[in-house]
Amino acid sequence: MDRAVLIEAVERDPEVVALGDVLTLTDAADGKVLRVQLVSPDEVMSGAPGTAPGMAQVSSASPVGLAVLSARVGSSVTLQAGKRELQYEVTAIETER
Repeated sequence: MDRAVLIEAVERDPEVVALGDVLTLTDAADGKVLRVQLVSPDEVMSGAPGTAPGMAQVSSASPVGLAVLSARVGSSVTLQAGKRELQYEVTAIETER
């Protein structure tokens, strides 16, 4: 504890996607709704507990994670899945408080 460094909490905009947030994404093609939690690559690899049933953890280093990181509610994100192009709208962000 002698070497611990205190880090001040930084105010963040709850309308912008950040690590740890739970996102609601709506598929532009078919309207399906997905709920995912954006986590670090280490959390995905370890199978860290705490994700609600029916919700996937998405690594911030994955194509989906990179596309949504720093997105805002209402913005559209596009990513490649093989030869297909997928488009999602960020419809809600639940932040850890």
